[in-house]
Amino acid sequence: MKKHWFLPEKEREEYLKVCREAFENDDKFSNFRREPIYQMIVDNGNEEGALRLQKYIESHYPHLLDHKFKNIDDYGNPVTYEFNKEKYSNSKVRYLKIIGEIEEYLNTDFENVFEIGGGFGGFAYMFFEYFLPQSYNIFDLEEVGYLQHKFVKNLDPWMNIYFSDSIYKLNSCDLIISICSYSELSRKLQDEYIDKVISKANYGYFHLNNGIEEQANYLRSRLKNKEIITRDIFINEPINQSIFMFKPKK
Repeated sequence: MKKHWFLPEKEREEYLKVCREAFENDDKFSNFRREPIYQMIVDNGNEEGALRLQKYIESHYPHLLDHKFKNIDDYGNPVTYEFNKEKYSNSKVRYLKIIGEIEEYLNTDFENVFEIGGGFGGFAYMFFEYFLPQSYNIFDLEEVGYLQHKFVKNLDPWMNIYFSDSIYKLNSCDLIISICSYSELSRKLQDEYIDKVISKANYGYFHLNNGIEEQANYLRSRLKNKEIITRDIFINEPINQSIFMFKPKK
């Protein structure tokens, strides 16, 4: 899958090196979310963005702020910002917003869930803890999968989250998720995901961040049997990402 990722080779190898070292070395693991390359690719954002997300969640999904998630920010030493006497990383508040959107626009009852590209595993953990699916599966590069496994097992060693560095054909799945990763892949690999995974899903949630309009139109053309829902990341605000969701037609 490496050659189908649009990230330049130098940055890609640096990122994979951080993932590999964080998996192999506990000292590296304790600080991997402060590595510049990791912040650029996964744990990105700034204080203004984090506070804007917090206010959006407080307005639209306040119940999520009361849910007692284990703190994904206890691992990797991310940059955090204070809001109402609580500290949050950009990743954590972004994941809360996505959980709220899935609950609002799609469904709340999922048995088997798949994610294309899982970051450090924080979203998978928070999703699993909130929705309680029977299983959660992440497609990602080998080095990244090792880090995701270590991260999730530090939070909960019994959680049924599985990792694969190769794409395999599904018979069906309840939900497919991709937070930017799908839109950073070559069209060839995107088509493989559509044929083997995405087209088998009842529901889908995607952040698109690369060729947004073209990618949304292409997904729409390949998923003609689904009801499509699109949203800006923030309503009425210029952004460089878009939300693409689908669900069964009524």
